[in-house]
Amino acid sequence: MAMGIAVYAIARSGRLSSRGLVNLAMAVQVMGSFGFAIREFWDGVPAGIDAAFPLLPVECVWIVGFPLVVPLPPPRVLVSSLLSATAGPLALFIGSNVNDVPVESAMTVMAFFLTSSYLCAVVAFVVAKIVHRVNVRLRHAREIASYELMERIGQGGMGE
Repeated sequence: MAMGIAVYAIARSGRLSSRGLVNLAMAVQVMGSFGFAIREFWDGVPAGIDAAFPLLPVECVWIVGFPLVVPLPPPRVLVSSLLSATAGPLALFIGSNVNDVPVESAMTVMAFFLTSSYLCAVVAFVVAKIVHRVNVRLRHAREIASYELMERIGQGGMGE
């Protein structure tokens, strides 16, 4: 919550350029994902990860939903989404080492992250491309609807 308020204040202050705001948004996505992941994987592998249908990690919803709320360029979304997807394995590694909890069936855990977090990062990239394409089309439609006087046609008339 505090991070959201701080980001809002920084964005509204006008201190950052548009490139700085994009970088800030990417950092917020990655830090938020790490926060969700550390909470979820601090005690090691959650129960049910090797079930037939394990639950989706919380950070997956964050990864896919973020580009819908914060429209970034698709290549930047891909980078920040992949970094966000790495938060889960990193949090599991940190939690397992700090709490001295061994990770059993590493292949299952790796398959879990590949089919959840990293797949969601690819979905987020596709979503970002769709949102970007719609924004470009909307901008183009607005340009067509308006006109711009390039040079004066002549002089005289009812207004002069």
